[in-house]
Amino acid sequence: MVTLQGVIILRITDFRRFFNSYEFERKKQDFLSLFQKEIQRHMDCDKDTLHSKHFFVDTDEEYYLLQKFVQWLLEPDTNLFKVKLEENELKLGTDFGDTQIYPLGKLQTIVSEKRYVINPKVLIGYILLYLLLNLHQEDIVGLECTFGEKTNSSSIQEFNYCTEDIKLESTPLEFPLRRCTFVNVSQQPIEVKLDNNSVRLEPNECVIGIFCGNKCYKLLPKNLKSNRTDTSVKLISDGINDTVTLEMRRPIGSKSIPNVVSIGFDGYGHPIYMTRNGNIINPDQAPMIKLSIQHLRQYSNAIAFELNGGHITLYTTDRIIG
Repeated sequence: MVTLQGVIILRITDFRRFFNSYEFERKKQDFLSLFQKEIQRHMDCDKDTLHSKHFFVDTDEEYYLLQKFVQWLLEPDTNLFKVKLEENELKLGTDFGDTQIYPLGKLQTIVSEKRYVINPKVLIGYILLYLLLNLHQEDIVGLECTFGEKTNSSSIQEFNYCTEDIKLESTPLEFPLRRCTFVNVSQQPIEVKLDNNSVRLEPNECVIGIFCGNKCYKLLPKNLKSNRTDTSVKLISDGINDTVTLEMRRPIGSKSIPNVVSIGFDGYGHPIYMTRNGNIINPDQAPMIKLSIQHLRQYSNAIAFELNGGHITLYTTDRIIG
């Protein structure tokens, strides 16, 4: 089963409704398998029975878009056969010698802007995807990705799966606040940038930010070390289940703790962390910060915290305490 935003994708209507560029990139091979099964159903069909073999798509027109999109995913650096981009439409040749014509609609303006700026093979691939998503019928503002460029502020989800550097738009403090996670699902380091601050993420590492809408107020620490107790903490994600795991390494051994969203050390080097449900955990029962944590547990809408020595700052959706 292939999912987007936690929903099983069976039909093109699901694909359109729950499409997310980061998650699609991460699950590209799974989607290729899904799409190729659809194409396999058509391979032995004649023209008169082709329409009866649809499952993922609804129409022959959608099928030919899907067919070419799969070819592009498999060989993105190859010129697609029987594909021609005109000024205001895309033409695809079918297996039966016909030509399917797809008006670019509201994509036409941005296609014109990008036509001589980016690789034409890349351009064709994104046009095929956007036509499949019916984005030629919608306003371009707010697209999650625009022909290979991240429109960073328009696509910030609770979990964001990144394969390349991303630059976030900063904002002064505004409410309500929300928590957003960025995971490196590529095989090489990437950077998450906010103003003059740049956080380097190795594969499977993640960083959590405090956001006001789609703009970032602050990036929180992704890894810390206390020399006092020789303890290190780091946030990672497997990039599959929308969860963050705390890796804690101590002289007495290491452990992994799931569903952690904030990390810190008190003034004596004791690790403190918060789980996804807003619960602050003091595993060593460190006495100097114990009362502060007990006080903060009354706030049910907590999303993150920061620790500076013995001082703890709690972020909730509607206020900052501490």
